[in-house]
Amino acid sequence: MPRKAKSERKNPKAEKGSTGGEDTPPANDTERGGATLLDKARLPRLKIMGLNAPESEPPPPADSGASPLLTRRTSDGPEWRDPFFGRGVRLLDFLLIVLLAVGATLSVALTYRGIGHSWDEALYLRPAACAGQWIMDLLRGDWSVLSPSAVRQAWGIALSGDDPLHPEVAPIPKMVIGLGISTLTGYGIPEMIAMRLPIAGVFGLTVALLYVLGARAFGRLPGFIAAVSYWLMPRVFGHAHIAASETLLALTLVLLAYVYLLGIRHPWAAVLTAVAYALAFDTKVSALFIPLPLLVWGQLYFRRDYASNIFALALASPLIAFALWPYLWYDPFVRLAEYIKFYAAHQSTAVFYLGRIWGYIYGPPAPWHYPLIITAIALPVWTLALIVLGTLVTLWRWRRRPVPVLFLMLAAMIIGVCSLPNAPKYDGERLFFGAFAFLALLAGHGVELIESRLNALREQRRRWSGLLKTLWRLGLIGAMAWNVRTLVVVHPDHLNFFNVFVGGAKGAYEKGFETSYWGEAVNEEVIDYLNSITKPGTKFKPLALNELAFLNLQGWGMLSEEGVYTAASEPYDYYILQVRQGFFGNRERALHFGAKPLRVFEAQGVPKIEIFSGDALTTRSLMLAASNPSALGKRTSPTTATLEESQTTESHQKGRPEETDTSGSREQVAVADVPTSPPACESAVRALDQQTSDASSEKHTAKEPSAPPTPNVSSKEGPHGQNDLQFAL
Repeated sequence: MPRKAKSERKNPKAEKGSTGGEDTPPANDTERGGATLLDKARLPRLKIMGLNAPESEPPPPADSGASPLLTRRTSDGPEWRDPFFGRGVRLLDFLLIVLLAVGATLSVALTYRGIGHSWDEALYLRPAACAGQWIMDLLRGDWSVLSPSAVRQAWGIALSGDDPLHPEVAPIPKMVIGLGISTLTGYGIPEMIAMRLPIAGVFGLTVALLYVLGARAFGRLPGFIAAVSYWLMPRVFGHAHIAASETLLALTLVLLAYVYLLGIRHPWAAVLTAVAYALAFDTKVSALFIPLPLLVWGQLYFRRDYASNIFALALASPLIAFALWPYLWYDPFVRLAEYIKFYAAHQSTAVFYLGRIWGYIYGPPAPWHYPLIITAIALPVWTLALIVLGTLVTLWRWRRRPVPVLFLMLAAMIIGVCSLPNAPKYDGERLFFGAFAFLALLAGHGVELIESRLNALREQRRRWSGLLKTLWRLGLIGAMAWNVRTLVVVHPDHLNFFNVFVGGAKGAYEKGFETSYWGEAVNEEVIDYLNSITKPGTKFKPLALNELAFLNLQGWGMLSEEGVYTAASEPYDYYILQVRQGFFGNRERALHFGAKPLRVFEAQGVPKIEIFSGDALTTRSLMLAASNPSALGKRTSPTTATLEESQTTESHQKGRPEETDTSGSREQVAVADVPTSPPACESAVRALDQQTSDASSEKHTAKEPSAPPTPNVSSKEGPHGQNDLQFAL
């Protein structure tokens, strides 16, 4: 028998691959027909020793038994079997993307009623108005706004927390909110709504992008469930109504994950990765740690294919972030160092957790399990069940499915950083809010597992497989419908949603969790009541609330201008108390536990805002408050619970650090010292300046009697409240 020519000999490896062996990924639409443009695009990749495997190094034998994470990868390795790299976006997907984006945006824009002007919105208003006016002037061709003096006037001078333009706030939230104010108010939209509408649009984009990620990673139905799960998370939905940085950060992180995955396959997408990370960093300082899971994941799964992304993050992202942050343009290194130092030394805002106050002057931050517990009780039960299932299947398939591992690593990184012993922990989920989008994607992975198991039963022609799948789909629809019902029932108190694991909001209140924090409960109903009891010169004292929010409401004409909210001195006519247990000082406890309110505004069976008369602080109420176990975990003596304001309470309310007052006056209000508005944003804050001037006049005509210091507090004093900038980290 004649010997075969060399050209006719069979290649065992090729033969194995042609039969669908273990080491050859299945062909997809982009790989059929031999070499493709995608294959050619990977040829010129930069190869760095230690990051990329040498081109000449062959993969290990299939039967070597080596772990796939301990061997160097090739572009044809088993990691490419992840469906994300084989699926595309089709016409139906585009239709669903538009439907989800528009639906999510409208669901927020049409449900603003009942959600008041929040704590951070009051702080964002002036800086955002100045930033928006500065951008509009630049777009009109006014190049003078690029001068150092114009930049300082629009973006701030001192990164200390005292500057009314708050340069310690990253620029992207200012830009987005400010552009909403500058553009939408011209169409007759109220300023409070105009600053919120861009965030509603950002929320819609986040939901749509989650569908794209989920559909490519898990399939159309799991991707849709992932997007809708995020949409229907009550606290996520609540944040979408607030003009702050949380919803913006979620969009930038989801965008970063998507373009990073694109950059694994397409080198040109590394530029998009650099832009996405720059946007994330310019949105919130907590994005500083995000490259770490991206680096680890790339090194584990795609050593030959992720170098473009990493170099883009390291080299291009800082330049883009710098270009988008005018405050850093002049003296960038010093100001960037001040920015990092500001948040590295940032104090921990007080929080009420498990029946006691943590952080601030009361001791260390909340325990390490605070983010985990809040996550477990702040998500709908059905969504949480899918997240747990998706997490388990991700860990089970970690060798074959790298993309879900990336989602899990990003969520774990965000929550893990907040769980560190000395990390600030307060305001519920706010500091780890970015993890919720990736948890929603893991819920989609759980749906994919169940769908695949049901499809396998159907292929086996099991008689009852069709019935099981029908029941599963009906259950899925029922779970989503239940989440919709939850949004309707808890409206407008979405930010303080608690699931059945803790007995709802009422159970959380009774079990020692903080059930209010942002002041959004001062809504139309509360404002109408305050206006009904306001007469010329009526003096109100907001407690555990941001006084600047009341000043803004007066400037918008929503709150009567006859009342005095920010510069009033004792005796007060009325107290306005937010039941934010973490900010309870002696006076707040005396009112809440010992006095009878004139009116209580509740949500989900829990008190949110309590209105007291000025003479409510009687000796009896003080004694009742002293006999009640305080949130500090100890009893307060009657002599400590004085009628005067404690330094602790005052530092919660103020807009700048507490200062020594030789005259004994403790009533120092930040807005009274706000400098004249810079020309770049004068028109945007004229109403605010007018109210500020009135408050300043009132302050200088009234002097508060001296108050003795509260024992064991002055030695630990520090800035808190408005100056604390609760959006930190």
